[in-house]
Amino acid sequence: MSACNRITALILGVSLWLVVSTPPALGQNTDLGKVLSQLREMRAQLAKQDAQIRQLKAKLQELENDRQQVVEQVVEDKLKKVGTSPLRLGNGNIDSLKLQGDLRVRYERRSKDTGAVANKKENRDRMRSRFRLGFVWTNSTEDWEIGAGLATGGDDGRSTNDTWNEKKLFETGDIRLDYAYAKHKWDNLAITLGQQKNPFVTSYILWDSDLRPTGLTAQLRADNVFATLGYYNVLWGANLKGNADDYSVEMFAGQIGVKYETEDGIGFLAAAGTYLFTDSFREATAGGTDPYKYSSGLYNVDSSYDVQLGDVYAQVTGKVGSANVKAYGHAVKNFGADGAKSQQGGTIDPSDNDLAWLLGFALKYDRIKLGYSYARIEADSVFGPMKDSDFGETAGLVDTNLEGHKLGLSYAVTPHFSLGLTTMLVQEIEGDKDAKLYQFDAVYKF
Repeated sequence: MSACNRITALILGVSLWLVVSTPPALGQNTDLGKVLSQLREMRAQLAKQDAQIRQLKAKLQELENDRQQVVEQVVEDKLKKVGTSPLRLGNGNIDSLKLQGDLRVRYERRSKDTGAVANKKENRDRMRSRFRLGFVWTNSTEDWEIGAGLATGGDDGRSTNDTWNEKKLFETGDIRLDYAYAKHKWDNLAITLGQQKNPFVTSYILWDSDLRPTGLTAQLRADNVFATLGYYNVLWGANLKGNADDYSVEMFAGQIGVKYETEDGIGFLAAAGTYLFTDSFREATAGGTDPYKYSSGLYNVDSSYDVQLGDVYAQVTGKVGSANVKAYGHAVKNFGADGAKSQQGGTIDPSDNDLAWLLGFALKYDRIKLGYSYARIEADSVFGPMKDSDFGETAGLVDTNLEGHKLGLSYAVTPHFSLGLTTMLVQEIEGDKDAKLYQFDAVYKF
């Protein structure tokens, strides 16, 4: 019951009580009709006031609706002025800017048997950090993507680690340009120019994961088929040979592959590629930068020795129960390994040591990741300075002429933070040296 109705009922009740309870003498002197008329007037007045109150409430609600519309219109006008991009840079052609990176702190221990009587064992412990920060700008109206990254480390393309306090107390580390590229897209075709992340499907027996090829890449993707073509500058060594000439080592690369997934969730990927180096790599000599330090025989190979690599990579992925599983294999052959001198020197025959292969698997269950692989990398099977440096030089041996096991185990403490251990057990194929490398990592990704 509204307030007006309650008041009206109260007045009527009081009035009837007065009429009923008034003594006969008083009731005879009272104009009952007049009283009732006044009551009707009061009731009409209350009804009118109630209607006015309802009108005021409706007006207030209308004003509130108008205010909300004004706020929404102001916000919409503001968004139109700044555009749809969450970040406005330069002339406003940037749709978005994506930042991502990681920080890794590593304790590393190695133990190697050099085979030398005077120094049979060489052990080393050290702490290292790696920090990487990447930026990607996109422009959908012109189909451009610009990427750039920063990373710790020196000028060695195979390492972004910064070793703690190598020369001075609590020394600071270096930050360098990791990559910088521009990518343009036309439907299924993409062209990338600059220093870029590795565009090829590959493994550590051929490419170090830290290497960023510098040059031009064309990539085509159509349904389940993909193809990649590239031209790269590998080494520009001004006067490497020690005379007035400059030499530039170039690489032409191509890869074609297929990738698809069945209705049961089993994925297949297979790719075949080739990597052809210009013969100018033979013109380099050991100098201040010493780019072939751990494949030093490359300085003295015969003129008939070429680097003409062909490779095949395949993998299968799927689920076993609640675990994601991957099995993979990779094989590389150097069809240009001729002559009497190997890239690892000594008496190794290049034509008999021109094959590298790897077999491995990876498993992910809940927060746990487990991986294992076995690799055999003959002395002249790959271009030594380009393959993974941990599985060789960091462990205490050289780039090639080695085989062994690689095991990895990690646990995701949180979605972005993980702890892991990697173990490498390697030994020479031609020779008697062996080494063990242990890497304990704490990694945070953002």
